[in-house]
Amino acid sequence: MSVTAGMGFCGYMTMNILKAVNLIFRYKVFSPDQKEESFRSALEGIDLAVNPGDFVGILGQNGSGKSTLAKQLAGLLTPTEGYVYIDGLNSRDSNNAISIRTKVGMVFQNPDNQIVGNTVEEDVAFGPENLGVAQEELSGRVEKALSMVSMNGYRFDTPGRLSGGQKQKIAIAGILAMEPKCIILDEPTAMLDPQGRKEVLEAVRHLNQEKKITIILITHRMEEVEKANTIYVMKEGKIALHGSPEMIWDQPDQLEECGIRLPFTLRLVHHLRDRGINVPRLHNEQDLLDYLEDQMAEKSYWKLKRLSELTDFTSSEIPEPEGCESPGLHRDSGRKGDSEESDQSGDGGQISCRHLSYTYNNLKAGKATEALHDISFSMRRGDFLAIVGKTGSGKSTLLQHLNGLLKPVKGHCFYDGKDIHGPELSLKEVRQKVALCFQYPEYQLFEETVLKDICFGPANMGCTKWVCLKRAREAMELLGLPEQMESLSPLVLSGGQKRKVALAGILAMNPEYLVLDEPAAGMDQPGKDNLFHLLRDLNKNKKTGILLVSHDMDDVAEYTDRMIVMDRGKIIMEGTPGEVFSREKEIEELGLEMPQALSFYYKLRGSDFGSESSVIPVTETRLADYISRELDFSSPEI
Repeated sequence: MSVTAGMGFCGYMTMNILKAVNLIFRYKVFSPDQKEESFRSALEGIDLAVNPGDFVGILGQNGSGKSTLAKQLAGLLTPTEGYVYIDGLNSRDSNNAISIRTKVGMVFQNPDNQIVGNTVEEDVAFGPENLGVAQEELSGRVEKALSMVSMNGYRFDTPGRLSGGQKQKIAIAGILAMEPKCIILDEPTAMLDPQGRKEVLEAVRHLNQEKKITIILITHRMEEVEKANTIYVMKEGKIALHGSPEMIWDQPDQLEECGIRLPFTLRLVHHLRDRGINVPRLHNEQDLLDYLEDQMAEKSYWKLKRLSELTDFTSSEIPEPEGCESPGLHRDSGRKGDSEESDQSGDGGQISCRHLSYTYNNLKAGKATEALHDISFSMRRGDFLAIVGKTGSGKSTLLQHLNGLLKPVKGHCFYDGKDIHGPELSLKEVRQKVALCFQYPEYQLFEETVLKDICFGPANMGCTKWVCLKRAREAMELLGLPEQMESLSPLVLSGGQKRKVALAGILAMNPEYLVLDEPAAGMDQPGKDNLFHLLRDLNKNKKTGILLVSHDMDDVAEYTDRMIVMDRGKIIMEGTPGEVFSREKEIEELGLEMPQALSFYYKLRGSDFGSESSVIPVTETRLADYISRELDFSSPEI
């Protein structure tokens, strides 16, 4: 990716489709009284080069400068110092603006920022139509783009009626229809269900491999950039690491310092090493499966060999495996696994739904869409409940009934046995006890500064100014938001930071229940870990009821006690994560994915590795404990 030494200016301009040279970008920060305060640095000394047809991944913590860099490479921002060249065009030259738009398309974190049409078809056609694509070609482009993200059935729907994940697919389709030379995607799969994520990534890779369109993918999921040509890892506005995926994976300590989580295979390798199993450095899942199968074969050999000493068999009758060493050299013994967590229950008001149904009426399209059908469930304080399902299954619609934002068409929602919309309760009282954090935090942020925004909830409850400030600062500290952020406008923050501020505003209200719609989407790994540790602490110690909507089955398996699976507005499964995920075939038919640990376990069991686990290993630690026990050479049974 680096420029050959001695190559002239014209040489590298024709070689690279994107080129940043000592790129520096600073933005203005204003004080609450709107007087200019200072400049803050977002990018410092960025140098990168992208060749036509490359697939480039950009990783980094929230606030590291990833999205700002993406906007620079798309020509949406211009450098404070340095240069960005887009297919040879200097982005600082305003005369190049229109030409740059035809070469680079960008998909934003929030699709609402780029949806403009009254129907899905109009929205997808908007970009290519403005580029002058002929009408006879336009329809074909729209149909093809929608097909690539599995949204053809919504062609005549109103975008505003779609779920967050569906809107994101439409935004991606709008860029795909333009067929630019380069597509920059800023967390494009953050709100998608597993099937939608798979479809979008396959579409993006197809464009890269078949159409030779250059792809810049910004993500927190390292698995999404495993097949990239080059990865850039950013930290504090600078490029901290740069190289092929294999080169990046081989620097786990540096990645951890940058707040990046290793891929599942490498994480499992580290878990096994912690348990004394000397696993070599393996990046590929199949290589790890093969290694563990070999280790199990070795254990079986020694088991048979010892058995032969107790019988009439001779050791010569037992074939010795290739490269076999004496037992005990591969692991330490005696480590015990995690037990199942005890069931949680708590005191306080219960929230519940009974035979709840809800219908959206699309007057323009002349049809009604049933979003929820005969939903019944309940939860108490101290519960940690997850709701999962494909995009459009009704999850977000259900959440909005729990604090009265939507009123049932049929059925009822209750708090402490009282109808939420009945005379015994006020909606203000319900919303103080049952707090909802939306899928997109931008919808909840409106004040001049971060501190004022967090203070709004408790102030609306009648708390004194001193109490509001105390609660707000405590919530900021819990979520790792620095004191310097208090005076910033929430609108200048990154997506992950906005999510933290929105959640801080809810925590400052001290609710009995937290209802969270994809709270960790777009968050970096340290922020995500901090969030879930906080939620678990609130759940265990304060008996705060947590209701989590998530497409990340690893989070669901790791943190929740119970889960509900929805499909087409109905509840079709309910139970503990172990109970639900044991129904592997049904989960896959619903377009959901298994937790990575359990998926790996099933692949191991498919190769006759060891005995069946007594506790279904839905988490990485339980999987590592299971493998460790099965490979224990000091086991009495050997």
